[in-house]
Amino acid sequence: MKKLLVLILAVLVAICATGCSAQTETLHCDNCGTEVKVEEKNGMDEEWIILCEDCEKESGLDNFFEE
Repeated sequence: MKKLLVLILAVLVAICATGCSAQTETLHCDNCGTEVKVEEKNGMDEEWIILCEDCEKESGLDNFFEE
């Protein structure tokens, strides 16, 4: 019984540790300089153009991926 409890506790700790590892990073809009919060930076390249919501709407890119 103790082994089962230890196993369950270990799994819960592992789940909590992976859930807490998502970091928020503050970047700046390439157009106006407004701060933009990004949840995960996985797969982001330095060549990416970062736009705030207002600049996305102005450029018409806010619906680009929704189609």
